[in-house]
Amino acid sequence: MLQKTQPQLITKFTYLLLIIFTIGILIHTSCKNKTDLTNGNTTVSSETSLKNTNNLTATNDHKANTTQNNIVKKICADKDSEYDMHLNNYLKITLDVAPEIIVNIISTTRKKQIRSVYLEKKSIYYIENIPEGKYEIHIAYGNEYAEKSVNGKCIGYFKNEIAKEINNILDFSVDRTDLGVHIPSYNLILDSLPNEISKKR
Repeated sequence: MLQKTQPQLITKFTYLLLIIFTIGILIHTSCKNKTDLTNGNTTVSSETSLKNTNNLTATNDHKANTTQNNIVKKICADKDSEYDMHLNNYLKITLDVAPEIIVNIISTTRKKQIRSVYLEKKSIYYIENIPEGKYEIHIAYGNEYAEKSVNGKCIGYFKNEIAKEINNILDFSVDRTDLGVHIPSYNLILDSLPNEISKKR
């Protein structure tokens, strides 16, 4: 009887460990990727959607895998661009209107352009790792993209420019509190041309 009881106890104990291990794996996988812990604080990335009618609606859509439709050309090898690789933020641009566009991101405090991107028709593009600060988004609509050198600096422009506009001032300042870190991102939807007031002067 003693010999039979001992193997039964070992078998029961093995099953119990297996059940606990399985439950632990299930809990771990269900909680994974829910929060990103940085230095003990929860990091939250939120996205604000903008349309070129300047209406703002807040969302909580976190960008997963970045995809791009169509080929996006960088202006003049992107020489003067500024990045902050520690910030997982972005400006997502959805271009649903017919012309091509050039997007210039300009710092409101330094009055300096930190990024310039050319987008083809009907494309989606993420401008990522934007340094903290407030920025004006200058958009030129047109056709026949070209580049030229002005005072030793290469700039992109349209031979046939249709319209220009300055979109909302976007605040990419990171909000750090005891509850965590809030990293803002934006979704800019361009589905119509600017009105007559914004057209090329």
